Amino acid sequence: MRLSVVVGKEAAKRGVKCFVELSTGAIYKPESTPTKETAKIKPWLKLAKYKLQAENELQKIPGYVSYSDTIS
Repeated sequence: MRLSVVVGKEAAKRGVKCFVELSTGAIYKPESTPTKETAKIKPWLKLAKYKLQAENELQKIPGYVSYSDTIS
């Protein structure tokens, strides 16, 4: 998680136009059908918990825009 946040902050500081942090579908509650971005969040793997923490920390960076903020 820390690496993602450090790199995200450095990207913002340097004015990088596009910083991509890859997440995982494992942050969503396991279902037998395909999951949408609006599904209930319930990380079920340790990696997913760290990815979710990183996403939450990255959203605190000024000027950060999340992909999920751009879809309705």
